[in-house]
Amino acid sequence: MSQPTAIPSVSVTYAQDGTSTKANELGMRPMQERAYLKRGEP
Repeated sequence: MSQPTAIPSVSVTYAQDGTSTKANELGMRPMQERAYLKRGEP
């Protein structure tokens, strides 16, 4: 019996300009900052 072939189930694309690795004055990356701003919303 042959080994099963792995099929990736997640595809991720990152910005190529480095902005996703830079932190703001609170130490948060852009995705974290967006989530922080939306906290408490219904």
